[in-house]
Parts: sequence; C-alpha cells; structure tokens
Amino acid sequence: MALAYALLALARDDAQGEIAPITKYEPELVALDREAVRIAYRDQIQHLFQVWMKDEHGQPQRAQVGARQARKAYVDVMNALEERERRAKELGR
Repeated sequence: MALAYALLALARDDAQGEIAPITKYEPELVALDREAVRIAYRDQIQHLFQVWMKDEHGQPQRAQVGARQARKAYVDVMNALEERERRAKELGR
C-alpha cells in the first residue's frame, strides 16, 4: 500500500506541492504506474487473505478494513493517473 501512496504523490504533485512536470515519456510512465498499482493491489488483497487463513482473530473485520483501505488507495492513484494522462494529452505529449 505504501507503493500506492508513493505513486499518488508522484502522479499529483512534487514535495513542494507543485505539479510534477509532464515529459515526453508520460504515456509509458503512466502505463507502468498503472501496472504497478494493479500488482500492488492484487498483492495486498492476497496478503490480507493469507493473514486471515493464519490468524482468525478479529476476522473478517480486519481483512475488510485492509481491503477497504487498499481499494481507496487504488482508486485515488488511478484517478490521479487519469488526471496526469489528461494533462499530458492537453500538452500534446
């Protein structure tokens, strides 16, 4: 999940709150970011299920909370990547 939030930060703004520059590599970078987010999401859901199988304490509520957080991160990052892709198209990149 940390990867998702790191990608969200990169897709939206830099550390100073400024919009990160759009480069000629944007289409490829956005595609790679999307792939990484999909993999991270899948891995997180698998992890939650593996923990559930090993430790039933507090389940399924713990898994539900983790899945909800993973979904939110996924949606937030994908929305930010869509916006970044839109800006790149506006700039003709």
